[in-house]
Amino acid sequence: MSKKIILLVLIFVLNFYFFINPTFAVTFDLFEPSGLLQRGQTVTFTINIDPEGESLTSTIIGLEYNTEYLEFESAIPGDTFESISTESISSGRLLIAGSNSTPISSPGVYAYVNFKLIAENPGSTQLCTFFNPEVTPTPQPTTPPSTNQPNPTPTPQPPVSGAGDFTSTISAVGLMIGLLALAGYIVTKRNS
Repeated sequence: MSKKIILLVLIFVLNFYFFINPTFAVTFDLFEPSGLLQRGQTVTFTINIDPEGESLTSTIIGLEYNTEYLEFESAIPGDTFESISTESISSGRLLIAGSNSTPISSPGVYAYVNFKLIAENPGSTQLCTFFNPEVTPTPQPTTPPSTNQPNPTPTPQPPVSGAGDFTSTISAVGLMIGLLALAGYIVTKRNS
């Protein structure tokens, strides 16, 4: 009987090893400028990225800022991506896309975003936050491109949390536990 229990436990442990894959998610952190800020001054926000094991050649993040206090000036790449581009999608909302010719997989500075401080009165408030952009896929041509045209650049993909994969994994683990318990019950009843 004890050999069968050990075998069932071993099957259960091996199930985790072979069938559960880790889920990676790109993490962004926003660091605001420090010290006393004054109207008319350029302030720089730093965006850090942690690919958490993924190899990335491009990614995109949304940055929302308070237009009552800030006016966007520029964004420059940090030490992770070679180029950074920005697109204003509405008042106070930017898409910041990074791209590289070689994949990055280490954390670092994604971008430095410069704003002009236009606040009328002193005080404190939240000036910037991230949002997860909805990226629409690039339309694919209906006819193959000619060989004389350059290769199209890939569309940056937004960060993904991986929550759906985790839910599927938990469901699969629950099903396996249930099946193993049922098999153990049947084995013990036959041996009794």
